[in-house]
Amino acid sequence: MHVPTDPQSALGRLERALQLCLDVEPVHKKLREGVKTNRLPKARPEQLLDRACEIGLLSEDERRLGRDAEAARQEAIAVDSFTLEEYKRFATAVTPPPPATVRS
Repeated sequence: MHVPTDPQSALGRLERALQLCLDVEPVHKKLREGVKTNRLPKARPEQLLDRACEIGLLSEDERRLGRDAEAARQEAIAVDSFTLEEYKRFATAVTPPPPATVRS
């Protein structure tokens, strides 16, 4: 099965985000342990990366992986996000199909 690797394609972005999210799981486990042992405050993982690195819980590479994974996740989620103005502009640009005719 072919898995796209081009990050410019939608599926390539999703595949990259998935792989990074799988790769970052050991980092998240370290962060959870840090919270559990009160070395870190309770917060979202991306908010703990800098502090965890400062106290020696994570390496610089692990912090970078955490940031990259979060950025890829956010990018994958935002693929179909629109502002209200963009949505309204698109909705008015689309013309509805003609009504169906009934044949006797």
